[in-house]
Amino acid sequence: MDQYCILKNAIVLEISGADSKRYLNSRLSNNILALQNNQSLMAAALDPKAKTEGFFLVYKKNEDEYFLICDGGNPTEVIGAFSRYKVADRVEIKDLSQDYSLVKVLNSNYKPSCKNSDLVIEKSNYFEILTLNIDEFLNSNTNLTKVKYTEWKLFCAKNKIYTFPEELNPNLFFPEAQLENAVAKNAGCYVGQEAVEMVTSRGKLPAKICVIKFLGSSSIKSGEPIFSEDKEVGKVISIAYDKQENVTYCFARIKDFSANKFLVDNQKGILI
Repeated sequence: MDQYCILKNAIVLEISGADSKRYLNSRLSNNILALQNNQSLMAAALDPKAKTEGFFLVYKKNEDEYFLICDGGNPTEVIGAFSRYKVADRVEIKDLSQDYSLVKVLNSNYKPSCKNSDLVIEKSNYFEILTLNIDEFLNSNTNLTKVKYTEWKLFCAKNKIYTFPEELNPNLFFPEAQLENAVAKNAGCYVGQEAVEMVTSRGKLPAKICVIKFLGSSSIKSGEPIFSEDKEVGKVISIAYDKQENVTYCFARIKDFSANKFLVDNQKGILI
């Protein structure tokens, strides 16, 4: 079944100006300088300690114009964090969140019908569509079935996709997500780079984000401790439940992977 989900809390920013490329490259964790027109990449906005302040799909429209797309979060906080280091830079930041709709199409085999004005990003197993006219998009894709945000999160759990601000939240030390495609070693200097490179050079993370699967409908809640062999090894971040398979997926932060079996609220789970 071909499904779609509209992310109602998505943040869409248009970044423009003569210094936009330089500012983006110094503010985000990936190599913006390497982006060509009509290309995209993932990047994080970090604080000096490499805590996550935003996670974006960055799309280059032309030499001085970019889209930044964030799945959710508090707009005031996300925009404030992104623009914090803009002083005399010739950069304009427009919040276009009310103008655009962000659609996730949960099947990479389905080719959505889109207008030239729509931005279409093909991922490994789904599509992201940014559209100015959601009704027109849906009328052109009537064989798509709408699903709730919980179904999108279940899709994320099964495919180990971490989203902002749930798993990639302001308390997260970003390298723990192990999103190597969102961090460039040759990006130049960006906020949080020193903290990222310090832990990279040591070769050992304090913890890692992962997904743990539990059989059955679970009463597990976010924030609950996770145990392995009577030792607390982490905490639950967020939950996704599959009614058809009767399986509960937990996004978790784990400090010790010496065993791949975990216990939460007396329920046994395995790492996927």
